[in-house]
Amino acid sequence: MIASPNFESRNGATVRLIVVHTAEGALTTTELGNFFANPASQVSSHVGIDDHGIEQYVDYTNASWTMLSANPISEHAELCGFAAWTRDQWLTQHTGMLGLAARWVRERCLARGIPIIKLTPAQVAAGQAGVIGHWDWTVGMNDGTHTDPGSAFPWDVVISLAQQGATPAPAPAPSAPREVDPVTAVPITVRPDGTFRGTLVTESGGNSQVVAQAWLDMGSTWGGCGMRATALGNNGNVLAVWPPTPGLGTIPNNATVMGVVLPPGTCMVTVEGKVADPNAGTIPAASVVSKTR
Repeated sequence: MIASPNFESRNGATVRLIVVHTAEGALTTTELGNFFANPASQVSSHVGIDDHGIEQYVDYTNASWTMLSANPISEHAELCGFAAWTRDQWLTQHTGMLGLAARWVRERCLARGIPIIKLTPAQVAAGQAGVIGHWDWTVGMNDGTHTDPGSAFPWDVVISLAQQGATPAPAPAPSAPREVDPVTAVPITVRPDGTFRGTLVTESGGNSQVVAQAWLDMGSTWGGCGMRATALGNNGNVLAVWPPTPGLGTIPNNATVMGVVLPPGTCMVTVEGKVADPNAGTIPAASVVSKTR
């Protein structure tokens, strides 16, 4: 813990809001903590989250100095990122931070008895309990000017991960057979240099009440390519990698292969690689096939 002196009593107020911000400068929780530890900064949050971990600065029994008149009724996490980041930047470069944010949201909602739902500004103004960004308070209460964590922040991903983790289900039997129902592949855009990267949100086993087992199919409609897939848990930890050895798995022209049997607890899969001939019209694609309970 990097303790901040910038806090005050809640004076008996009931916490009803779990709030996600972007730090807009600090890139690590240590850098952010050092800023909050300075009394002259006159600002703080309960925790900071970067790509690798969560650091606490203010005890949850106290109100941090984060969001003006909302401080007594809210708990706050600063993501070490920027509101200007695109959805693609969040989902392809900061999956670890998103997973940790989801874990924090889940833990604090459960601790406070707050529903794991994303509120609109109107719902904030109506006094509902839930999860928000600073922007939702700014607009809903006409209080302040902050717009973080930004219009492109992937709330759907964070809330989905938080909800899945909040209601764990038993892990499936390892012998569960694979369903072979037709699936629609999700195309992944190839960059001019022939590389590509995409993210699929899914679930499998331990963190799902409906999906017993999931498989990731990977393929290329033309041109052949090399691919790598990584299955991530709800805190951003790596659960499985295909191929298991360093390098990219080669997929022939117009072929689809079953790349990864997703382990229980999978919440997100990243797919990346390089096309052999980016001018051949290759469209790398990936899809998740699930066996429901």
